Amino acid sequence: MNYFKILQQPEQLALDLDTLKEKYQQLAGANHPDKGGDETVFRDIGVAYDSLKSLHLRIKHLLELNGHTVESRGTVSDSVMNFFMPIGDLVQSVDTHHKAFEQAKSALAKAMLAPKTMELQDQLEKQIDALDAEEQTIASSITSQTQAIDEIAEPLQIAARDLTFLNRWKAQLREKYGGLFGLSV
Repeated sequence: MNYFKILQQPEQLALDLDTLKEKYQQLAGANHPDKGGDETVFRDIGVAYDSLKSLHLRIKHLLELNGHTVESRGTVSDSVMNFFMPIGDLVQSVDTHHKAFEQAKSALAKAMLAPKTMELQDQLEKQIDALDAEEQTIASSITSQTQAIDEIAEPLQIAARDLTFLNRWKAQLREKYGGLFGLSV
């Protein structure tokens, strides 16, 4: 199944996401089962949109369309590898802070943990911003490529893995960030 054809988009790395969304809404509206549309076509339009709006999924789809096996395991770039330890340490710090908060019995003991909560929120925000910046760097370098997919398949595979890691980490850090707001005296 070619998601680009389903959503009437050019088969390329760089897509205008506003145009993609407009086309999705147009096609989804016209093919909605409540309006007499085919349920399978409607579902395919949704899957195509979810895949193309995400750069790492778009890369994987382009590689598959061009006959390349997409490996979920393998190398990642050094710049992404550099995030492993800081993120692991930060997640562990947040988890340790949660335990300390849960073990605090009095309102005073919990109030004394508030500065650490704010510090961790700040660290999480900075780390998420750093991941966003790295994602933008990767996206810029990839979407500016004009070579045929076959010529850049290996770098694209690494970029797809890099972007997958970055997205997972951002989701994990956002969850940790939200959990810190649940800590109240």
